[in-house]
Amino acid sequence: MKLYCLIITFLAWNILSAQEKIEFLKVPKEAQKTTKSLSAYLTKNLTDDSTKAAHIYQWVTHNISYDYKAIENGKPLEYKSAGAVLKAKNTVCQGYSALVVELLKNAGIDATTVEGYTAQFLSDSIPLIANSDHEWVAFKVNRRWYLCDPTWDAGYIGRIPKYKEDLLKKEKLALKRAQKLAKLKEKRKKVKQFKWDKKDKKKAEKTEKKRGSYKSEIGFVRYPTLENFMVDPDLFVQSHLPSQPEFQLREHPVSMADFTRRTKDWDSILKKGTGKPVDFDTYVSEYCAMNLNDKWIKVAKDGLKFNPANYTAMAVHHFNYLGLHLNDKFRKSFEIIEKDQLHENFPDLRDINDSVALYSKAAKKINKSAYSISKRIISNETKIFKTTDKTANSMVKKVLSEQKKNVTQLGKEKSRISKELNTIQEKKGKLMLESRNYSTPVNFDSTLVPPTFGKWKDSLFYSILRIDSLRKNWDALAHQDKTYEDRFKSLKVAYEMSYTNLHILNSAPIYYSDSIILYDGQIADGLTRLYRFHKETYDSLMYPPEINKEYKVLEKLIKRGLSGLKAYSKKNPNYKYVEMNKYLNSLNYQTLLLMESDLRTFISDRAELVRLEDYYEGHYHTIQKNLEKEKEFKEKNAEHNFEVLEKNKKRTDEMFDKILKSTEKTEDFFQKTFGSRPR
Repeated sequence: MKLYCLIITFLAWNILSAQEKIEFLKVPKEAQKTTKSLSAYLTKNLTDDSTKAAHIYQWVTHNISYDYKAIENGKPLEYKSAGAVLKAKNTVCQGYSALVVELLKNAGIDATTVEGYTAQFLSDSIPLIANSDHEWVAFKVNRRWYLCDPTWDAGYIGRIPKYKEDLLKKEKLALKRAQKLAKLKEKRKKVKQFKWDKKDKKKAEKTEKKRGSYKSEIGFVRYPTLENFMVDPDLFVQSHLPSQPEFQLREHPVSMADFTRRTKDWDSILKKGTGKPVDFDTYVSEYCAMNLNDKWIKVAKDGLKFNPANYTAMAVHHFNYLGLHLNDKFRKSFEIIEKDQLHENFPDLRDINDSVALYSKAAKKINKSAYSISKRIISNETKIFKTTDKTANSMVKKVLSEQKKNVTQLGKEKSRISKELNTIQEKKGKLMLESRNYSTPVNFDSTLVPPTFGKWKDSLFYSILRIDSLRKNWDALAHQDKTYEDRFKSLKVAYEMSYTNLHILNSAPIYYSDSIILYDGQIADGLTRLYRFHKETYDSLMYPPEINKEYKVLEKLIKRGLSGLKAYSKKNPNYKYVEMNKYLNSLNYQTLLLMESDLRTFISDRAELVRLEDYYEGHYHTIQKNLEKEKEFKEKNAEHNFEVLEKNKKRTDEMFDKILKSTEKTEDFFQKTFGSRPR
């Protein structure tokens, strides 16, 4: 059997395109019996190779499930031929790739599987110990090589959703409705569409309650997409690094060290590349034409050259190579290898058997080191998450506490503002008793102020300027869009990121640690800004009591001035006291009008603030609830990650134990057949 050292395949979550056609996805059972009949059915009446490839790819991602149980049980993974995958309808990455390659070849399209690394296990300290643990596909259409990953595009491994949406059924219904509408007249179309919309709305309300809830069970969730189909090589290499650098389909391949670095600038990495230019087109074409047994040796040797610590690939591929030559049952399981295609003689095979033993022992040491580092990474991530969770949970409590104080303050402000408005009304009334019209401002004549009243005049104008400054500052802060926009953006970030993290944690049991840490930081940052808003900015939105205090100062100055000027006029009969009296009372009245206008504006502002606080409080509690769920999921995921790590260790240990025992038996066979080696 072929033994695959696969730590685990972690799947990215993606969104299905609603534009996909569905007719070719429904294939009769008769056409699914063999890869040849299936390929012929999927590509019938098609002339363009790109379309053929797309049809084949989408059928596989829609109909083949990821065999999560095979990963979960911790046992070594067995090779599955394309025919076996088609029959079982489930597999891991190796089987997905084998099936797609076989179907493409049957359609006359050159294709081959590609082994490599995925961007899931990144650390600056381990550039040379990561195992090539994933497979995808390279294929050639229109004289150009492309890459695709059917495993990642089939769905994801995560918590099983309680609500499963049948996307194909939904799209089929949409097509059926479109066909009906095309036959109707315009008026009938509107009536029909209205009925459908009403029906859809009711259905959506029911399903919305179910959507977003998950079971505690972890497994494969089918969610087909085209996110990883015929992707630009510069983008594909950011998540998939082939063991053979030529399969990056780039003249200047990305190095192993750059790929595994936790923090990196992809723009500069892609511009830089490494080493001399490579002729990837020739290399890939020649590799594609090789027999499977020759491919194994090629990928093992070139893979070790690219990553000098990838002994696992050397051990496993050479072990399988021996199996093809020494075990007919094993060779026949591949369905595509004939005995006359094998060409090694027994002495050479004996040397290869020795190499398998050496590489297996070296790989065991490397995997032991990788296990220890993986365990440390998960532990460190768990510590980071505990810290970020503690910060975010503490901050949301502070925000809610400060918001509660602000709401209480708004209640007190209502009483204060009402009293101030009543006082202003009374003062305006007293001024109006003089039967003068103060609604129009009176211009100030500086010649009316006697020289002896200079200090009083300065104090008067300082008070006027002070009131004006306080009013403008309040107006600028309270009615500046940016003040509310910043709050809204902060809330939006914290609110949306809390849901995003929950979604990631639900849809991927193994952390997208960098993303979650980033979003945790954004949540904490958003909550910190919200806390500052409630703690520091909120007071500035209230109508400043300092304005009323300063008005009282102004009022006293006016009274003192009127009294003093009246006495001055008695000593100086020619002094125009009436004009100055008119100006000062007008100034008093105009100031009261401005304050009244401000207070009425604030009453309107306060009503809006009360409405906003009621609305936002629900969002704050939602964030708090999401953070609590997130913490719970992280703890469960940490447990799951450790379990998976232990199972992977068990799998690789068991695999190498079997390989080493097999090499001992093979050496016994060689000794019995050819005798001991000459010393």
